[in-house]
Amino acid sequence: MMTSRTLHVFGVAALSLALVGSGGSVHARRGPSEPLSAAAIDQVTCSEATPRRMTRAATFKAEVLLDRLDISPGIIDGKPGENVGKAIAAFQRSRGLAANGKLDRTTWDKLCESTNAPALIAYTITDDDVRGPFVPEIPRDLEGSVTGARQSFWRKNSIPARS
Repeated sequence: MMTSRTLHVFGVAALSLALVGSGGSVHARRGPSEPLSAAAIDQVTCSEATPRRMTRAATFKAEVLLDRLDISPGIIDGKPGENVGKAIAAFQRSRGLAANGKLDRTTWDKLCESTNAPALIAYTITDDDVRGPFVPEIPRDLEGSVTGARQSFWRKNSIPARS
C-alpha cells in the first residue's frame, strides 16, 4: 500500500520529468491561433453559407454586426465566448428565432439583413481627433462621475433619470 509521502514523491518526479521533457515549461498545448486580419474579415460575405465551424473572421464580423445593433457582444475579438453567446441569443429573441446562442444559418441571414456596410473601414486619425478635448485627469470614481454626467444630461434635457 502506497503512503501519502510515496505518492507525493512520485508526483514530484512526474512533474520534474514533464519539465525536463518540455524545455522547462508546463503548459497545455493549444493549437495554433487562427490568424485574424482585415483581409480575412473582408472575405466573409453574408451570401455564403455559414461554415460548420465558424472561423474567427466570421465570428468577428458577427460581433461587429451585433454591436451595430446595440447588442453588445463584449470585446470584439473574433473569439467565441459567453458574452457573444448571450448577444446572439438576445438577437435571436429580438427576431423571433429559437434563442440558443449559436450562430446558425438562419441567425446569420437575419444578422446580415441588418446592414450591407463592411465590418471594417480604413480611417485616418485627424488633427482634430488628436486635439481632444480630453479630461486632464481621470477621476478616482469614474463610474460615479459617469452616472453623475448621465443624470446631468437627463436633467438638462428634461428626461427622467434612470438608475
